[in-house]
Amino acid sequence: MSAFIYVYLCRCVHLWLKWAIHRRAGHSRYHNLEMNWNDAAEDLLNSILAQTPRPEREAAGAKLKARAEAIAEEDGKNRVGVETVIRAWVETTPPALREDLPRLMERYGLDPEEYQHLL
Repeated sequence: MSAFIYVYLCRCVHLWLKWAIHRRAGHSRYHNLEMNWNDAAEDLLNSILAQTPRPEREAAGAKLKARAEAIAEEDGKNRVGVETVIRAWVETTPPALREDLPRLMERYGLDPEEYQHLL
């Protein structure tokens, strides 16, 4: 197989996987696949993932990021902000673990009272 064909096939597989992940997250096929993230939202996402056990980190990160982007798109936004990440974090946290979220929010400098409606 020539290098050109190999690179072409890899690119096709990459685009197909990106599309499949995008569709699974509930995104419309007519919207841009790339969602912008502000720096504070990315920092919060990385902080949350740093506290996630290593074996689950990649899957949790993909799920959290996809949900945050879906929420932003549903709200008609083209950028994911901190509020959106917090909502996605609460929604993707298993119910049995949600009681720990206020303590974790405080660790990240967030006021859990502000997000009580999500908990």
